[in-house]
Amino acid sequence: LVSSGQIVKLMGGSLVGTGTITANMQNLNSTIAPGAPNTLGSTGIIKIAGNYTHSGTAAVLKADLKGTTPGTKFDQLQVTGEALVDSGVLDLDTATGFAPTSTTKLKVLTAGKRSGGGFTLLKDPGLPNSREWYAIYNPLDVTLGTRRA
Repeated sequence: LVSSGQIVKLMGGSLVGTGTITANMQNLNSTIAPGAPNTLGSTGIIKIAGNYTHSGTAAVLKADLKGTTPGTKFDQLQVTGEALVDSGVLDLDTATGFAPTSTTKLKVLTAGKRSGGGFTLLKDPGLPNSREWYAIYNPLDVTLGTRRA
């Protein structure tokens, strides 16, 4: 649990793990990776109780995907206020053996309100069956879907 009355600006490095950050946060040049640090394929939820800005070419949201349950099978960033996603990278790591179908939808970011033009780059190693992930920008979330590559 982290709490601050000031805006928390991430200017480098990584924020990894699970828990709640009570503050307005700006990711300008860092990686946010929910889940256990240094554990490949671990999943979890980071909750930001406040507003969140994801902006800058080096701002990364990393999501491990190995199933369809948030927190235990895929990473999720939850924002209680507004999430402005204006650029940066959504870096996906799909576990071996996870083969999402055409109807699979994963909300990797949820918010009280979502704004901005979206991530500049969706970094995706590819999926089985000639499928690929794509981002759907909804008013309250960023959801991953799959389509033919």
